[in-house]
Order: sequence, then C-alpha cells, then structure tokens
Amino acid sequence: MMRKTLLLACAALMALGLPLTASAEKAPSVKLLNAGKGRKAKLRVKPKKGDQTGMVMVMHMNMIMSMDGRKLPAQNMPAMEFVLGGQITDVKKNGDIAYHLTVERMRVMATADMPKELAQGLQNALREMEGIQIKGVTTDRGLPVSADATSDKPMTPQLKATLDSMKSSMRQLSNPFPEEAVGVGASWIVHTRLDQNGMAIDQDATMTLKERKGDRIVIAMVLEQKAQPQEIKKQGMPPGVSMRLDSLDGKGTGETVMQLSQMMPTTGDAKVHSTMAMTLTQGAKLMKLGGEIDVKITIRPKGAAPGAKPKAPVSP
Repeated sequence: MMRKTLLLACAALMALGLPLTASAEKAPSVKLLNAGKGRKAKLRVKPKKGDQTGMVMVMHMNMIMSMDGRKLPAQNMPAMEFVLGGQITDVKKNGDIAYHLTVERMRVMATADMPKELAQGLQNALREMEGIQIKGVTTDRGLPVSADATSDKPMTPQLKATLDSMKSSMRQLSNPFPEEAVGVGASWIVHTRLDQNGMAIDQDATMTLKERKGDRIVIAMVLEQKAQPQEIKKQGMPPGVSMRLDSLDGKGTGETVMQLSQMMPTTGDAKVHSTMAMTLTQGAKLMKLGGEIDVKITIRPKGAAPGAKPKAPVSP
C-alpha cells in the first residue's frame, strides 16, 4: 500500500506541479470590470535602477487521493520554501523594467512522519533549481516582455525542462494591472492560458483594489481554474506509463500587498482547492485516480521572519 500511495502522490505532484513550473502560453489578457470609486489613478510599478528585489515563498500542500474509487490515507506534504533575490538592472523611458534574479534556495521542510523516499525525491527535484539565473523585462503594468533562464549546472533533460518553464513562469510573478485609471473598489479580470506540467489550463483571476494609501496597495483575488480532458505530456514519466487528465477544477482566494515602488509583492497569501480525475495506463492496466488538493502559499520579504508584517508607509 505504501508503494501505491507514493506512486499516487508523485502522479498528483507531476500533474499539478509547483507554481514555479506553471508557464503561460502567451501574455495574460486584462479586462476592467469596474473602475471603482473616488479619486482614480493608473496603477503602475515604478522601481529604480539598482534597487534590490526578492521574496520568500512558502507552499503547503495536502492531498486526499483515491484509486479506482477507493480513498487512500491523506498525504500531508511538507512545506516547500523558495527564495528569490536580485536587482533591477534598468528602467526604460517607456516604463519597461529589466531585472536579473537568482533562485537562491529551494528546500523541503520535511516532517518526522513523512516517508524519507518522498522527502528526498522532492528535495532532489528542488535542488536542481538552485542557482538558476533569470533575466527579463516586464512592463510597468506587470505584463511580460521577455524572459530567459540559465544555469551553470550540467544540462540534464529535467534541468532543461525546468529552465524552459522558468522562462515563461515569470509571467506569473505578478498579476498585471488594467490600462485604465482606477479607484478603490475597482475590479478587473486577468485571463491566462497556463501550461502546467504538461497540461493546458485556463485560469481567470478576478482582482479587486481593496486599499490604496500613497504607493501602498492591497489587492484581493478570486481564482478559478479549469482544464479540458487531455493527455498529460510530462517529461520524466516512467517508461510504459501514460497519464490522461479527465477533469480538473480549481477555486481559490488570496490577497497581495504591494509597494508600487517595488517590482515584487511585499506580502501575500493564497489558498486554492482543486479536484481532479486522471487515468493512468501501464501496459494493459488502467488505474482511475482521483484527488482533492489544497494548496496554501505565503509570500514575505527576504530577511523577514515568518509571520512578520512590514511597516506601512506614511501616505504622502
């Protein structure tokens, strides 16, 4: 039973993946739904050349899987920590922002009751991402212009796939703003077509401007994800094994605090609940897999203790 449970856990991880391996097929589209109330102004990010930037992201994931209709013991995955740091290398006259980032650390925060085989496998996969260099350009609205990812480590098929995903994953670094001027209470929808670990997923995020004090803004998010039935084209699948996604639905909420003088969020949190159904084929054997997956993500500044809240700036 343990071997089957580990197989299902790995299958779910490969299918849903980490946020860092979700790439966008093309730039997100942004549609304003409501311009809000009171004084209105355009939301634009305006860092300065040479500014240091970075963040710490921690992800928690719990899974309840089923095999051929039979529920298996819940899998409480360990928290995974991701540290990103770098600087703004240029700010162009049109507002475009050039940046150079480094994946400084990736680690699995394993618990005592977690199978060592699974913990080590996750840590090995994450360790390959450490040291990746990301250079890119984004508009002052948060729309991607270009991105490239490189590594000094020996090139392997897994590393190449990771680099390819990282090039596009920077599209998800921040949620883009609408073109129009907005006030508090404004809402807009961001549609993105994601390629998440071999699956095409449509994602709609409805954003609401809850607060604005000077350059400090607070944005609430309501997220929906859907995927049509499709073959999962994932590198690293065992020989002779294929996987088909039968359905995937996800819903989530979150909140982000930003300083418009900085490229990355100051703090943030999000919770997403997903349900999925898959068919795993190995030779002549078919296995129906189902699952409910809860993901919680928190973001904090580099150097800040977990749970610490940054000081609010004085409004001009």
